[in-house]
Amino acid sequence: MSYKSTARSISDLKAHLVLTTKYRKKVITPTMLTRLGELVNHISQKWGCEVVEFNGESEHVHLLFRYYPQMQLSKFVNALKSYTSQQIRKEFLMEIRRVYWGKPVFWNSAYFIASCGGVTVEVLKQYVQNQDSATCGQDQLAILPSAALRDGVGLLAGIAHSYTLTPSTPYNASRLKSGNPPTALAPQSQQHIFLRKSCNINNGIGSDLSLCYGFGLYRVPYSKHMINRRQLPKYLGFLCFSIGLGIDLAIGQVLAQATIQTSFAKSVTFTCNDTEATIKAKNGPKVSIGGKTIYIGYQQVSAVNQDPRIIRFDHGVKKWCRSDYETTLDDGRGYGLLWDGGSVLYGVFSSTGSQTGYDFRRFAKKGWLTYYGSGGGAKVAVIARINPSNGDVSYATFVAAKKPSDGKTNSLLVTNLSWNGTTLKVLADSWWSPLRADRNSMTCAGSSPYKYTAVFTSDLTKVNSASAVNCS
Repeated sequence: MSYKSTARSISDLKAHLVLTTKYRKKVITPTMLTRLGELVNHISQKWGCEVVEFNGESEHVHLLFRYYPQMQLSKFVNALKSYTSQQIRKEFLMEIRRVYWGKPVFWNSAYFIASCGGVTVEVLKQYVQNQDSATCGQDQLAILPSAALRDGVGLLAGIAHSYTLTPSTPYNASRLKSGNPPTALAPQSQQHIFLRKSCNINNGIGSDLSLCYGFGLYRVPYSKHMINRRQLPKYLGFLCFSIGLGIDLAIGQVLAQATIQTSFAKSVTFTCNDTEATIKAKNGPKVSIGGKTIYIGYQQVSAVNQDPRIIRFDHGVKKWCRSDYETTLDDGRGYGLLWDGGSVLYGVFSSTGSQTGYDFRRFAKKGWLTYYGSGGGAKVAVIARINPSNGDVSYATFVAAKKPSDGKTNSLLVTNLSWNGTTLKVLADSWWSPLRADRNSMTCAGSSPYKYTAVFTSDLTKVNSASAVNCS
């Protein structure tokens, strides 16, 4: 965990802000959203805040940010709304005029903000990244728990997908669990229930309400006639607060899952100082989810040497760039990526031999293959598990082939990756003999390259299975 330090305090304070457009008009275009991200980054930096995630849809945006104790959140939010509104209305004059009939408005006067505990930042980040991914009628909950904080106070903040954030009336849990229609009762100190409207609530057929109570999640069937419609505003969201002692809520099943993206292409050259537009125009390997894009490639550092590069942009603003993975005379390039939009990011690089200095060996000390092998010149693969928040390599492994005649390393090119939540499947073209799970060479017939498949554990320390066409 990282902390914000000032002369008088060390803190780790994070907040989740939701802004909606005036009258909930669907005015925000993808280009406008990208520009909003840049503006939010700019004003946040001026106020000493750190943007963790920013995303949104056509009529609302989410901002997850870190701040310092002395800052007045209300003043920051007002400054952010004023600055972004003025700039967007100036830069997208015609689009705004068409929707708001020339009125100088953009944001709704109301907003939602909630503090969040450190244990839930990844969950919140995934929720913000997954904007525009829910499908109406599929009862997706979009629940954002910050669960129980380490000091024993818990907060569960839920935002109904694409609906105004209006908390409903607390209801009695015993009636709900028995399946009876909700009946309004006085709030109870630690047992507040808030309901969230499904996307298809007004379809005239009936739907179900998803709700949270205490430390659990419950569902009750209902028909429209069972509940007074005045108790369910047209746009109903929910906030559910709970108090407990160190209890984490299991909510994996109710969060919308981001689509896993992979990209393998010819490596392109760029530097950490290049703009996203410059890098994007080269059509190299990249993965892009929710306005956040990661590019991989290399930099020609000298006439005879190349070093790998990987860079992330959030809505056109550089979040990080890494040039320190390999800085030796080895010719290394990045040419493949897999990202789930959350915490799972793998990068694929090439290596042509071991040289003195910093390279991937320091990350592969516990990997399936810890180094390049014998010989040099042949191009092998390096797979690295990378922290998408800052680009740090958690662990890595080399993946190579061997010549059966002399045992020297030979070329292997990874062509694709797939992730099932627990293991990483690697597809590759292998010259000469690919390796079995026990690292011994396979016996192959016919000509290479051989189509190779290996299933790795998530930490890249072990191969569960390995096979290749025409090899045993």
